[in-house]
Amino acid sequence: MLCLAKVVFVLVGVGFSVFYACKAVDVFTDTNSEFIKTKMKLASWRFHQYWLNFVGSLTGWAAAYYFVFCRLHPLSSFSLKIEDTVVILIAVLGITGLLPYTLSKLSSLK
Repeated sequence: MLCLAKVVFVLVGVGFSVFYACKAVDVFTDTNSEFIKTKMKLASWRFHQYWLNFVGSLTGWAAAYYFVFCRLHPLSSFSLKIEDTVVILIAVLGITGLLPYTLSKLSSLK
């Protein structure tokens, strides 16, 4: 039963990662702006957006997989540690499609 849950989890994660790869620009940006319209014509920009958003979402799902199947299972020996908050944060940001945006904002801090 646990093996089936893992397979379903992975398939859902890959499915949502493909969704964010294809639709994150539409979801998170104003596609009516002239700047984005210009960028969307460039194949390299579109490929970069697909790749970046796919990897960001997949990273979130991988962090969630680790937390659920490696840290939480079995429940009897689980104790929440400070390190788990980092994994949970990465999972939440990645699953919601916000990990690439968050990392780009963090990298621009001075």
